[in-house]
Amino acid sequence: MAHSLLTYQQATRLYLEKAEPYLPLLTIWGIQWALAAIMSQLFLSGVPAWTVDTSFYLAIAASVVYLTFVGLRKRKSSAQQQPKIQTVNVNQATTFSPITQTVLLTALLLLPAVLLILFHWNGLLFVDLYRASLLTVLYLLLGTGFNRWFLYLGLWLLLLISMTAVLYLGFAPFILGLMGGSSLIVCRILLK
Repeated sequence: MAHSLLTYQQATRLYLEKAEPYLPLLTIWGIQWALAAIMSQLFLSGVPAWTVDTSFYLAIAASVVYLTFVGLRKRKSSAQQQPKIQTVNVNQATTFSPITQTVLLTALLLLPAVLLILFHWNGLLFVDLYRASLLTVLYLLLGTGFNRWFLYLGLWLLLLISMTAVLYLGFAPFILGLMGGSSLIVCRILLK
């Protein structure tokens, strides 16, 4: 058990090192999620409804610009480097093939949606519960493999989800949108 946890921690650190250039996307989408929650609540006081959609499109545009910048920077750095022969370390190879990984990830993402439909919890108020639940799973996985602060972040978000689902379901888009977006920004800070 300890060996497999150690291997999982090493794999998590390896993947996070490779994902380093893409971490600012967490900030972009965290800001978008929090702003959309605030704008949807301000909609009740007279702010136009198109502001929520605009925050989404602005986040897409910012992501595209940033990914283009990262791609150009990678292309420029790879053109300056000499081609190297890559060796594959057998100990760092993943157990599953890329197709199996994609299928498992898709099943993991669809599982909460299927459970919500089975229990007839498929209204608009449950969309944010679903998104925050997936974010909680991500934090708990990062917490077991990278840093225990992610465990605390995941448990806090899980507690917030359960309290919101039971007590304040009508405010779920605002509460979970604002706190989910803020937690993405905190995640980015923790991964620095």
